Amino acid sequence: SFKLSYTSPNSTGTLSFSPVDNQTGNTNVTITVSDGSTADNGFLSVQKMSFVIKLIPFVNHAPTVDPITVFKVQKGNVNKSIYLTGISDGDDGSQTVTLSAESSNPSIVTNVYIKNYTGGSTAEINIRPIAIGTATVTLTLKDNGGCWLGGSDTKVMPIKVEVLEYYDNETANLPAPDIYPNPAQSSFTLYNPGGKYNQYVLAGENGKVVQQGIVLPEANLIDVSGLAEGFYVIKLSGKNGEVTKKVIISRK
Repeated sequence: SFKLSYTSPNSTGTLSFSPVDNQTGNTNVTITVSDGSTADNGFLSVQKMSFVIKLIPFVNHAPTVDPITVFKVQKGNVNKSIYLTGISDGDDGSQTVTLSAESSNPSIVTNVYIKNYTGGSTAEINIRPIAIGTATVTLTLKDNGGCWLGGSDTKVMPIKVEVLEYYDNETANLPAPDIYPNPAQSSFTLYNPGGKYNQYVLAGENGKVVQQGIVLPEANLIDVSGLAEGFYVIKLSGKNGEVTKKVIISRK
């Protein structure tokens, strides 16, 4: 509904309106102003002004990704991966997020591209560190939510890549394992970047082990269809020690 508030002879007035819940789109509005007289000597007594009101579902927020400021890697004419986690559209997850990456110095870090990203919270940037030195790999995330009313659809994250003659701790660059979806219903994916861990143990809140198995590098589909709803703890172990994460099983 629209409400026009104006008192003559003021030079300003106010048009108020209430959008209908859960509706989006465009509507044309025309305001007619009349001084109550008739046209005389070519002067009009009526003026009209039209404009469009665009209703959008929300003010868009920029995509998100867990920060990486420095990535150290050993020189070599082979491909390496920068692992990304925490990717989202910044809102309710309904938007499509696209990723791109480029190197500031291809003579040091070349062959930069996103590896087979089709959605989800994790991804990999492929790089080839061919010479000793420093380059910046710029990651750009863009969603399709637009920039209406001050919203943002783009996030840019520069990553400083240090290429060294020898680097004996490349596992330090690998992010923590990730679990999605969480809460899970009948299964969840355990993301094990670089194969940091090789075994998992799943226990209930009381500490009783209910499931265990081998963890492969990268994505592992863990079947929990036979477990009851509730809170669980998954412990991962391997050459890099141990780490625990909480898992929720809910079928509501």
